[in-house]
Amino acid sequence: MLLGAGLDTFAQRRPELAAQLRVFEVDQPGTQAWKRRRLTELGYGIPDWLRLVPVDFEAGASWRQEAAAAGFDARAAGFADVRHVSGRDMNERYFAGRPDGLRMSTGEDFLIATT
Repeated sequence: MLLGAGLDTFAQRRPELAAQLRVFEVDQPGTQAWKRRRLTELGYGIPDWLRLVPVDFEAGASWRQEAAAAGFDARAAGFADVRHVSGRDMNERYFAGRPDGLRMSTGEDFLIATT
């Protein structure tokens, strides 16, 4: 899963590898719409294994819910353990009490999946 995928070209640069996966590219709706149009114009199209998942981060949409609606299921992908770690949790664990006030963006979350 690529969060904030933007104009990432992994699926087009490495189709032989990407075709063996299910690739989820999550980004803003406008970016996803433009990319969808441009890939079609260039003759790439959108293969069945590529999911362009539009998420309006600024409006507070949940990338996890949108990815799940697009078919993403970390456990079905073969991971033994999957957990979500929020930016807030990371700040509490690693950045609490820093005199310089350094913090992670609370919009940066991690999905940790192990086999």
